[in-house]
Amino acid sequence: MILIAGATGTNGRMLTNLLASAGYQVRALVRNLDSAQSLIQPNVQLYKGDLASPSSLDGAFDGVDRAFVLTTIVPNTVELFQNFFDAARRTTGAHVVKFSALGAGYADSVVQQQHTDSDEALIASGGSSELLILVAKYCLTSRWLHQSDELRSSSSRLWDTAKPVMNTLAVDRCSRHQMLQVCLS
Repeated sequence: MILIAGATGTNGRMLTNLLASAGYQVRALVRNLDSAQSLIQPNVQLYKGDLASPSSLDGAFDGVDRAFVLTTIVPNTVELFQNFFDAARRTTGAHVVKFSALGAGYADSVVQQQHTDSDEALIASGGSSELLILVAKYCLTSRWLHQSDELRSSSSRLWDTAKPVMNTLAVDRCSRHQMLQVCLS
């Protein structure tokens, strides 16, 4: 079973549909069951929970061996993601994949700082984890691609570790098969 936090968002919906259509069992963690009805399809189940309510997360991890967190960045993102990481560690020990962003590690904006801090929280949480950077079409400039290579080879405190693995994926330039390989490797 694969758990997705953020399944009603743009990237979460895409990932939910991709995994479900490939035959994977997906559990979508949602705050509002009524607004998530469009996610229902074969291989997808909805689970009501909230990253702001740690006690609502444990049941979401029942039978889960891989969990994705790809929610919108908000002022308390680090706390919310930490709740998710803690629930994974406390329950099944699921492999956690956090969707990060190009520029994490460079505190040029509040969003980048939130990504940096939550990436570091994932690393510190222990257990099996991975950072995945999705590069949208509008980001595919030589500057961003260069920065991606720089991040990957950087000796900064965030990337100076063998764990978690960081992958960069240009979503508009890859096939469904390539997307599945990166997300499930």
